[in-house]
Amino acid sequence: MLQSAKAEEKARDKLISTAATSSPQPPAEAIPQPDQPPTHYRKPIVFPWERTDWITLIRENNYPSWGLPVLRTAYNDPAAWLTFKTRFSSIAARELARIAPPLIDTSFSVNYIDDESVLAGAEQAGLLAYYAGLVREGKVGEGYEWGIFISADEKVLEDFSAEEGKWVVPVWETGWRAGEVGEMGWKGALGVWAELVFAILLPKVVRGDERPLEGLVMMAGDR
Repeated sequence: MLQSAKAEEKARDKLISTAATSSPQPPAEAIPQPDQPPTHYRKPIVFPWERTDWITLIRENNYPSWGLPVLRTAYNDPAAWLTFKTRFSSIAARELARIAPPLIDTSFSVNYIDDESVLAGAEQAGLLAYYAGLVREGKVGEGYEWGIFISADEKVLEDFSAEEGKWVVPVWETGWRAGEVGEMGWKGALGVWAELVFAILLPKVVRGDERPLEGLVMMAGDR
């Protein structure tokens, strides 16, 4: 009986020793909850053009002036051209104030380019070649070199001279569906609502999106 008691005591001591040396269980509150994912999870991949906010990019570069270039191809109605510039610039200022208030105090402007001897009646090939020449010679300005530009032809000027509505402008990007004619009739250009040019397209090109026009196809050209 004495041997049995000693055996039980020995077994009890071994059990206590094993429990003391084993790893303690974490308290309930230390176990990650669904709304508190473990910190060792890998973060999603972020592409280069998504790493910096576009507003920060503009402010850090401190451009003397920045915005978008517009090439004039219609020269028969100076009054219509003036109306277009007034209304298009007004849309630009309104959208910039709405989506990027910190940029209101920057030197934003639309770069309206007149060159009647070359641009009058110019279409796809002439427009793209002219813009490429401006960039090559440094005449566009660093704050306007986003790889896209807008043109203002007779149709655009006529539309902007009418009652206020959803005005559409052709946006050009070198090599973008060059052989296609969009719903608005511009070969090689995408018709985009003027508001979307500044609300969506401008942030995309400043960030450096590789295909800035692709995301606008479903929203563009349908009035």
